[in-house]
Amino acid sequence: MPCGDAALSDAVVRACVHYHRHRIDKYRALQSRYPGSTIVFDMSLTYICSAFVGVVLSNVLVERLSLRVRITVGYALSFVVLLLVAVLDVAGRAGFSPGASYRVTLIAVAVVALGCTGTEGEFSRGGSGGGD
Repeated sequence: MPCGDAALSDAVVRACVHYHRHRIDKYRALQSRYPGSTIVFDMSLTYICSAFVGVVLSNVLVERLSLRVRITVGYALSFVVLLLVAVLDVAGRAGFSPGASYRVTLIAVAVVALGCTGTEGEFSRGGSGGGD
């Protein structure tokens, strides 16, 4: 159904408005944490570039490491980085300067993108080629 279609019900319209307000609020929260920066753009670009590197690395390592090792490393890498960021950056916000916090956030996005992309690639590939 097109967005401008008169057949949209009020409930659907309200749900769409609520969803977009929630996303805008999240962007505003990020932007208020790093005023005058392009944090949302930088996070998106970092994720896309890191995911690309993750796909390339996954394709290179598919013949060298078993499926179980690749998936375990991807999950462990993502979990450890998220845990460190949660403890150091979110819980202890006073510990980082704004510039360091900005860099830590982008590094966390990059590492999580690498781990998740490699792991996702293994599932979509069906585990072929890894010798497991």
